[in-house]
Amino acid sequence: TYVIAGTELIGGLLFIIGLLTRPAALAFVIFMLFGVHYTSVTAGFIWFRGGSEYAILILVVSVYFLIHGAGPLSVDRKLDREF
Repeated sequence: TYVIAGTELIGGLLFIIGLLTRPAALAFVIFMLFGVHYTSVTAGFIWFRGGSEYAILILVVSVYFLIHGAGPLSVDRKLDREF
């Protein structure tokens, strides 16, 4: 639980400033794959039963950032160190 909470806190901050965006997105993709699996097994897709649609949304956004990287105003682009 602490690892996931730390990843979400630090990864979220990295997403906000645009630093190490692709490694943070990779960590989110890995955790959200497990999250989608867990929530779909226990609650299905329906949101009011604690379903998996929110985890799927975070997974899709993380895959987008993993593929495309950060935007032009990110710290990664300013430092010319985009992974």
